[in-house]
Amino acid sequence: MDTKKFRTRQEANTDLNPKGKRYIIGLDMGYSSVKCFFETGHFVFPSYVKKVESMVKIPDEKDILYRKDASSSEYIIGYNAQSMVDCEDTNDTNGDLLGRKGRYQSESFQILYQAALALATESKNDGRELFIQTGLPSSYLEADTGAIKRALAKTYDFELRLGNGPWKKYHLVIKQENVKVIAQPSASLFSCITKNDGKFSEQANELLTGNVLILDAGFGTFDFFGTKNRKLECVESTNELGMSQVLKRTAREILQDTGESINLVALQNCLEDGEFSYYDDEKDCSDRKKLAPYLKRANDAVFQEVKAKVKTTTDSLRGYRYVIVTGGSGEAWLDNFREWLKNMKTLTLLPANINDHLPLLFANARGYYMYALASTK
Repeated sequence: MDTKKFRTRQEANTDLNPKGKRYIIGLDMGYSSVKCFFETGHFVFPSYVKKVESMVKIPDEKDILYRKDASSSEYIIGYNAQSMVDCEDTNDTNGDLLGRKGRYQSESFQILYQAALALATESKNDGRELFIQTGLPSSYLEADTGAIKRALAKTYDFELRLGNGPWKKYHLVIKQENVKVIAQPSASLFSCITKNDGKFSEQANELLTGNVLILDAGFGTFDFFGTKNRKLECVESTNELGMSQVLKRTAREILQDTGESINLVALQNCLEDGEFSYYDDEKDCSDRKKLAPYLKRANDAVFQEVKAKVKTTTDSLRGYRYVIVTGGSGEAWLDNFREWLKNMKTLTLLPANINDHLPLLFANARGYYMYALASTK
């Protein structure tokens, strides 16, 4: 097992996407990472923020640094913020980002959001208004839409520094009427039916009017979104089956076997190395162990629970013609889904990236962008 595939990634890529009347930003503020799709590219970075206090200020190309102004505190964001967390650090967990209540108004969420806005508007050179299209887990949509819109629709003044570049000032205005929210899995469906030029694919009508189940496996939630005969059939979200559960079980197994307690943020660094360190204080010895066996056992166990949940929630997939798999965890589990459903002759399994072939973690952000592009036309 390649443990690196389970680490939250940080990357930025250049695209030439179709333009809208307003400057569209397809934004997926995930529990593990921020994904964004815009006119000239797409990017992802870990949803982690750490205040800069005693850091040696040697610039690194992965640095994303934020501050309100030159006299205020600095914060490091993303990959390098995670890398600064020690395994034994039990206080710095960004727990406010993993909880649902109060998440949108938390300082960490606001810093991540502003950083995403800055990166998405880096090449904007006209006066078009910013239009934010985002989403929520299916069953959170009605209750949380107002809260997330209030959190996103503001006027922002801040500074950002990338790598060894200079600090750059930003003044960005997001109007309330320019923030729209839809169900996350429906964004993946829209991505699945839209080509890179913004036009519908040949399969679009069949997927929009057919019996389709979307399985959106993210870090914090696992969402079900099913339609039959153009009617909403299944809407459910659970926070017990995401990739966070895989990592929690991995950490628990490590603790039981070696006595080492590793928090989820520090575990990201172990995923990169494929190993973790453990110590025996009584014998004054230490060593490193492979992470893969612990991760595989935890991953297999959680996927078995995913299968059971899918079967009970959908009556063993009866009546569905297509199953669309999406999300970062969906990408990790795609082969597992294929193996499980290989004998279901009445089903067609589709990854949500059939039109773009980007990693599945971008499917919702791309879907937000394409949905907004179509709706604003």
